[in-house]
Amino acid sequence: MGRNSVLLKNTLIISIGKICTQLITYLLLPIYTAVLSTSEYGTIDLLITYIILISPVITIQMESSIFRFLIDVRGNRSEITRVITNCVACTAAPSLAFAIGFVIVAQCLSFEYTGAFLMGVLANSALSIALQIARGLGDNMTYAVGSAIAGIFTVLLNIVLVIIWPFGVSGMLYSTAMAQFLAVIYILYKDKVFTYIDSASLSKQLMKKMAGYSAPLILNGLSWWIISASDRTIVSAFIGTEANGILAVATKFSAIVANVFVIFNLSWTESVALHIKDNDRDNYISDITNRCFNLFSSCGIILIMVCAVFFKYLVNENFFAAFPLIPLLVVGGIINVIQTLYGIIYIGLKDTKKVSQTSFIAAIINLVVCIALIKIIGLYAAAISTIVAMLYLAIYRYTDINRTMNVKLKMKDLVIILVAYGVFMVLYWINNPYLNMAGLLVSIILTIIWNKTMVKGIILICNNQLRKVFSVH
Repeated sequence: MGRNSVLLKNTLIISIGKICTQLITYLLLPIYTAVLSTSEYGTIDLLITYIILISPVITIQMESSIFRFLIDVRGNRSEITRVITNCVACTAAPSLAFAIGFVIVAQCLSFEYTGAFLMGVLANSALSIALQIARGLGDNMTYAVGSAIAGIFTVLLNIVLVIIWPFGVSGMLYSTAMAQFLAVIYILYKDKVFTYIDSASLSKQLMKKMAGYSAPLILNGLSWWIISASDRTIVSAFIGTEANGILAVATKFSAIVANVFVIFNLSWTESVALHIKDNDRDNYISDITNRCFNLFSSCGIILIMVCAVFFKYLVNENFFAAFPLIPLLVVGGIINVIQTLYGIIYIGLKDTKKVSQTSFIAAIINLVVCIALIKIIGLYAAAISTIVAMLYLAIYRYTDINRTMNVKLKMKDLVIILVAYGVFMVLYWINNPYLNMAGLLVSIILTIIWNKTMVKGIILICNNQLRKVFSVH
């Protein structure tokens, strides 16, 4: 099977768990926004943001390291055992230290959600390690099913602990953590992870090597903490948690394309790592990068028009103020896709220092711009600061990568996409129901035309997989 076919197949497998659970979450959004106040929703969004971004710090970003190192030793059981054993050893002590320190500090500050928050951080950390072990072993199906278990049970437990029994913020945190622990148990059992742990395989040299790869990514994690959490923190501090609830809902919609890209990103990162030394790597990476830019950029336009048509039916009227923010946040998300496509190349080259350095500068830009604008343009400051920060990352990484490689975007496609965004964003803000429906139809047609080669490839892979399934039966 060719490289492109393998990439598409892995992406489709990983999509199984991600897309289904994301769809369920969005279908339940009208219920969440009806049951929870804007303040509660803002608080939940802020705490979950902290959980997601603290977890990689206490694991020393070892989830990235174990994935990258397992790729190089696939098929070698003794080396797999060494990598997994030393990863567990590297993450156990920091996790324990964090748990003890957090409980002490939380008690001193009388933090209301101590148990739920701590459980959330530990569960998220454990799941990230378990998922990357599955990916590193090449078991993308277990990765997909594990993700699905985490997502589906999060929704089911949210229904019980937030809607049926209204435990509010704590209920949502506990339900998410419990679902993630269930997913961890599944992955550990399915891939027999405990059979790869052997104290005799402990190696200071390997720990140092793995930590040397992942340690620079801690700064990267902190930088994304600033980019993601600072906007929410600044909005909550200057405008209030109610405003952050509005921002959270707007982000929920605008992040759909970015969330789908994350699915592709997982398989693409693996593909780049596997083929970074190929003789035709520049042509291969450039081809996929341009195809992905066209696909996700055009899907962003569809997302804008879908929100224009259906937004008012998906959220409670208390959250309608989120509507005008969505196009700007989508633009920030698409620029983020571009910079990530080039950031992946650094990962393939094992240049994690460059990843962290550029992310840190972007974080500072985001923080400064948001603080400078928050009292002038309110919630729009969060969207504008993200756009500026992502634009810096995209331009810098694009320029830097092309100093040593030839992975350039096609300028003709870039100009077409920019013009299209301008037109459809104006259409969105006019907010005429008939124009919105027409715009949605046109955006879908244009996306199919712009991405006909990739659409054909996806249909071909799906048909082949379905034939295999039916031929077995």
